[in-house]
Amino acid sequence: MIVGVNFSVQAQRGNGPSPQERLDEMITKMDARLDLDDVQEEEIRSLHKGFYQEMRAARQSGTMDREAMRAKRQENEKKILAVLTEEQQELYEQYKDEWQPARKGRRR
Repeated sequence: MIVGVNFSVQAQRGNGPSPQERLDEMITKMDARLDLDDVQEEEIRSLHKGFYQEMRAARQSGTMDREAMRAKRQENEKKILAVLTEEQQELYEQYKDEWQPARKGRRR
């Protein structure tokens, strides 16, 4: 999730997709793997937008450390899982396991 914040900074510098484009891409990938219905898609989109805004504000103000950010990320993930069916939750866990190693490789 912090990757989204990094993309925001890159997009502001003109080096990557905008935050909205990044969010759209992520939702499209989730939908392809999880077959989200319209309500789920909008709820997840809303959760991610709120999360990204909160993280951006915390980073700009310097009020949140890594552990607090990690806790917020886990809280957001629980909210996302609550939107999904049991079958989708299982698929999400598989998707997340595939996605996280790629995320870690991009950290600076």
